[in-house]
Amino acid sequence: MGASLSEIDRQLSEHYLFRRLDVLPFHLDALRNLPLKDHRDPFDRLLVSQAIAEEMTFVSRDGALSGYPVRIEWQ
Repeated sequence: MGASLSEIDRQLSEHYLFRRLDVLPFHLDALRNLPLKDHRDPFDRLLVSQAIAEEMTFVSRDGALSGYPVRIEWQ
């Protein structure tokens, strides 16, 4: 069996400076204010709203996300 999720999380944090991003109330406020557009995937919309609220760049190849007011890399 491979590494546990806790071990993978620790390695990502230590070696690549990744961090988990919990869903916070202000992320949900951003989600509530996000226009529906044609892309209605609830998980994608939550991730986009977090990126908007945190002023982060969203990394995705999903062209359907380009209609949202978020910086996107890797289209």
